[in-house]
Amino acid sequence: FEIPVHCIMMNPRQSTEFKHKHYHEYVELLYGLSECDIKVWVEGRVYEVRKGELCIINSGTAHSVRSEITRSTYLVIKFEPGILYAAEQSAFEVKYLFPFIEDNENFRRVFTESELSETEIPRLMADVIEEWTNKDYGYEIAIRASVIRATLYLMRKWHSEKADSAI
Repeated sequence: FEIPVHCIMMNPRQSTEFKHKHYHEYVELLYGLSECDIKVWVEGRVYEVRKGELCIINSGTAHSVRSEITRSTYLVIKFEPGILYAAEQSAFEVKYLFPFIEDNENFRRVFTESELSETEIPRLMADVIEEWTNKDYGYEIAIRASVIRATLYLMRKWHSEKADSAI
């Protein structure tokens, strides 16, 4: 892409099989919109994503999506993992990339609507859609900022779940 973040509104037809399995060096966030009932195949595991739910697909991870209903609508945000830290920052911050580049079962891949509805995630996803659609001056920075805020939420959630499981 031209910028380190790319957005696509997907609207696939119903399918009974996972087609076009692929991988790439980008992280993908899949966010279910109004009519969404998809299954996401990730390295042999299948996850369900519906309206208001978020699925994370790590960099370099094989995946595919199929719709369970006539038409599902979801947002795909692809981004280079490197946008999560600036080159001039310390190597200490590189640790924040690991949940997005490692295949690690300790990090949950799907977050439900009920747990996201009271967070900033729905607003951030709406902001990304608006910025990508309008492409006003500086939209790339606005999208990058929303992606960083969303990934910060995910990292903190993973961290708290890891701490809770250690108790």
